[in-house]
Amino acid sequence: MILFIFIYDSILFLLVYISKYNLVSINDLIYYLDGNDIINYIENNKTKKSISYSFIEENGYVIKQKINPRIDYLEIIDKLYFKE
Repeated sequence: MILFIFIYDSILFLLVYISKYNLVSINDLIYYLDGNDIINYIENNKTKKSISYSFIEENGYVIKQKINPRIDYLEIIDKLYFKE
């Protein structure tokens, strides 16, 4: 399945929602992680079953929460892939 994603030049990503107190808050963080970074991490850490927070901080892009749209991940995708 992952092979087809790269063949057809699609965008693969993961949104990670991090909450400090298990409550929904405006202070919570939402990260955008690129699919290539995730695949490389999994291939290099085959014994791990989770992604470390330090990896998310180093490789992720923080998505600012808004009123509408609440999670504007398209802004990050636009910046990374379509604007020069």
